[in-house]
Amino acid sequence: MMFAVILIALLVQAHVNATPETCLACPLFQAPNAEQTVCMVMPGYYLGPDGQSVPIPRGVQDERNMTFETLDVEEGFWRLTQNSTNI
Repeated sequence: MMFAVILIALLVQAHVNATPETCLACPLFQAPNAEQTVCMVMPGYYLGPDGQSVPIPRGVQDERNMTFETLDVEEGFWRLTQNSTNI
C-alpha cells in the first residue's frame, strides 16, 4: 500500500495557481484540489508545522487535508495541546 501511495505521489504532475507562466508541482504526498488551485495533503498524511506531509500516527483519524492543528485524535488517545504532534 505504501509503495502505491509513493508511486502515485511521484507520478502526480499537478499544478497550483496554474497559468502557462507559473505552473508549480505539488510537494510529495500532496495532490491538487478539483480546481487545481491549491495542493492538499493525500490520505494517510497530515500537513506538519514545516509545511511537509507527515504520515498520520496511530491514534489519529485519517481525514482529508489535515494539519497538525486539526488532527482528530481517536478515543483512548490524547495529546497535550492542539499544537502537539505527540499522540
